[in-house]
Amino acid sequence: MQGGKIVIVKVKLGQLDRASVILRELVKEKLPFKASYWLRRNIDAVAKVYQPFIESKQELFKEFAEKDEAGNILFSEGKTSVKLIEDKVQEFWKQYSELASKDVDIEVYPLELEWFNKLEATVEELAAIDFVLEGYEDA
Repeated sequence: MQGGKIVIVKVKLGQLDRASVILRELVKEKLPFKASYWLRRNIDAVAKVYQPFIESKQELFKEFAEKDEAGNILFSEGKTSVKLIEDKVQEFWKQYSELASKDVDIEVYPLELEWFNKLEATVEELAAIDFVLEGYEDA
């Protein structure tokens, strides 16, 4: 399959969290022009679907996170996670899981695997972005 053929795939919203990070990391790599072009188009396609998910997550944080006196959300000591209100943690994760498990249709431009031959990737990274790789819709 050549890049440029639009394919509609079904993806869980939660998968877009990791995929978004990995796709943005790929942008930093020197790739063939064609690969860079279609990668950019996929990032735009993911962003269109992913943005409402981010906004929904932020609403959950506003509802379930601890806040300082000024109403700002508090973070863990290493600033790696939001501090959740202790007696609302279970409800937060229940609502987050429901949100993350929702299926969405996304229009992607399948990327040819040989465009990325010079790069290394973990199985976890590939699993997160497999929906933009050639052959996904055949799997």
